[in-house]
Amino acid sequence: MAWLLYAHMFTLKISSNAHTLNIMINLLCKEGKFKKAFEFLVSMESSVFKPNVVTDNTIVNGYCSWGKIDRARKIVAEMRSRGIYPDSY
Repeated sequence: MAWLLYAHMFTLKISSNAHTLNIMINLLCKEGKFKKAFEFLVSMESSVFKPNVVTDNTIVNGYCSWGKIDRARKIVAEMRSRGIYPDSY
């Protein structure tokens, strides 16, 4: 349903924002589609909607949910190098 709604937004000329993109990244992570999630992340980085702690936490949570702890740790290290620290979520 989320994908249909997201596609319908474009039909109605409703723009995405950081919240919308974070929701879609979360959905992709839940589906285990991390490559596609990172494509969304790259599109965020090149748009006016910059990734934030929620975006990074979502990806870390997704990796942990799929048992990819080493990858999650790498993302946390990358976050820290950018001065972003995961919150309690």
